[in-house]
Amino acid sequence: MRLFYASDLHGSEPCSKKFINAARYYDVQVLVLGGDLSGKAILPVVQQSHGLYRARFMGRDYEVTRGHELEELEQNARIAGFYPRRMSKDEAASLMEDASALEAAFAEEVENSLKKWLSFAEERLPDGVQCYVMPGNDDIPAVAKALTDGNCILNVDGKKVIIAGKFEMISVGHSNRTPFARPR
Repeated sequence: MRLFYASDLHGSEPCSKKFINAARYYDVQVLVLGGDLSGKAILPVVQQSHGLYRARFMGRDYEVTRGHELEELEQNARIAGFYPRRMSKDEAASLMEDASALEAAFAEEVENSLKKWLSFAEERLPDGVQCYVMPGNDDIPAVAKALTDGNCILNVDGKKVIIAGKFEMISVGHSNRTPFARPR
């Protein structure tokens, strides 16, 4: 039996896809994803006049036009584990002023991203490959909720499972309290 393990993908779209594609590439029978699937934050991509958008990303201010430039900025954000979200100036101001609205928007982005990833996994995972995933200490409750929707992925958080009929695995995605006030 060959097993592939990864963790701390933090919303990176390419890393999430590479994890699923590892089953074929490395000819593994078991994939284990050890938590921290949530991305880092929403990246407000604020619509300006005349088809321009502005965003502050990785310490740099961007002003891009609709089309290729905008798509490239959004793709670079997804690579780095951010959730680009197009919005008006008023929507951006509202999110920055209301912590609960920002939290709800982030949860929505996490859940949408994970649903896309689960769909990708269902299309790409070879028959017979077992895929075990658990939320980690950085993951919000929406992660566990989204993971229950998958057919080919088993959320093993807080469970004991038997891998390949003979290896026990116990998974716990919670951690001790840290100075960073993580969700789990």
